[in-house]
Amino acid sequence: ESPLQVFSDNQQALVHPNAKRPPTLKLKHYEFAGRVVGKCLYESALGGGYRQLVRARFTRSFLAQLIGLRVHYKYFEQDDPDLYLSKVKYILDHDVEDMELYFVEEDYDHLGQLTKIVELIPGGAATRVHNTSKHQYL
Repeated sequence: ESPLQVFSDNQQALVHPNAKRPPTLKLKHYEFAGRVVGKCLYESALGGGYRQLVRARFTRSFLAQLIGLRVHYKYFEQDDPDLYLSKVKYILDHDVEDMELYFVEEDYDHLGQLTKIVELIPGGAATRVHNTSKHQYL
């Protein structure tokens, strides 16, 4: 594996920023990778002798962020079908009142140990998800 794991891919061969990046990876690495990809995309649009081929298909959620749109949970149906079916669709199709969901995202390691809790909203660890707020949660 590359020491600069700025991007990762999924089963659909779609590329997106690496959520599990190594701690040595700094913002400047993302800026550099973004400039390289941006330059290639720009020069590819010019055509002719400027053509710089980028063999990457970006996830819809990443593309939405690039052009300043909000990421919508529906993007994950194509970006990450496993996540969509196991979490998003399940939450959409079921009553969440008894699920003990809070406005947090939990990160687990390969052994199933909780490694990090990220609050999705301020005070998210103390804010329960209800049927009326599940779309906001997603």
